[in-house]
Amino acid sequence: MVTKSTMDKWIFFYTVFLPTLISITENRESRVRVVLMADPAWSNVVAGETVNFTCRVNDSEPFMQWEYSWKKRRGAEETTLSSDTEGGLSVYTVSHVTESDSAQYLCEARAGETSAVSVTHTLNVLQLVTLTVQPDRRTFKNTEQVTLSCKIHSNLSDWGYLWYKDEQELPIDTAVDTYTIHSAVPSDSGKYSCRGNKKGEPIYSDGSNTVNINISGLLVGRQAVLTLETPWAAMFGTGNLTLRCVVRGSPAEWNYTWYRNGLSLPPGPGRDTLALTPGNHSYHSEYMCRGESTDDMTYTEFSKGCVPAHKNPDGLALKAPQQVVHPNS
Repeated sequence: MVTKSTMDKWIFFYTVFLPTLISITENRESRVRVVLMADPAWSNVVAGETVNFTCRVNDSEPFMQWEYSWKKRRGAEETTLSSDTEGGLSVYTVSHVTESDSAQYLCEARAGETSAVSVTHTLNVLQLVTLTVQPDRRTFKNTEQVTLSCKIHSNLSDWGYLWYKDEQELPIDTAVDTYTIHSAVPSDSGKYSCRGNKKGEPIYSDGSNTVNINISGLLVGRQAVLTLETPWAAMFGTGNLTLRCVVRGSPAEWNYTWYRNGLSLPPGPGRDTLALTPGNHSYHSEYMCRGESTDDMTYTEFSKGCVPAHKNPDGLALKAPQQVVHPNS
């Protein structure tokens, strides 16, 4: 039997105490703020770095014991991550990040029936070194120009650049971030990559992605011939020297590429001749040339090497061709 006293107690509970309890709970939950911090704090990091996430609840009641869980969102996929909880906070570490770690990260705090989530932190993992090609393709015709660009994503400055073909380092200028093959030939085909070297310090970056370059063309059974155009007597009078490159016994029209100490020289007018002037050890350098047909389909063997300073009775010092690479000139 329900008495008036009992009814008064229930009325008091529903009209006074319960709304107050709900209000206190709502106010408590509204004060819960989950703070997510990242170290480093920025979104873009480079591959190989370590990122530390810290999660804690601010402005909560001191007696509440919070449990934390971490989530990783990558596209439509969400993964629950393990974590450590110590001293009222949680730390999640991503060591040696890779591209697969690029995602949104967040944490959730829970104490009994109370829970709250943090804002998300977006992590973009950049490969430390990227290699790109211009024009943006992988197959080129004989004699085309190909430019490789090495980009180092780092907060450090003063990087030098090391270049590789088929995993062999190329002896080219390490101060520049581009490598240009001015007149590509099939022997330039191969797998190219680069990496950074901190100038003056033994600090190296990881290697870049590998780019496989293919140069189409046919090697004809001819060898370019390098000749001296300037008589030595005239050279001693003017100090200038002219070399000429020819492909004998061929009706085809040819373009010519010149090489100094194994490195290609930039193209220019009158490419069948090369004018030299004294200075900068020009007469003590070795020169070679080769011909590429104007239809872009065939090319010749390299000429023999010429070092003008090594005078012999014929006026030239000829050497067997050596391996040739193409620098960023």
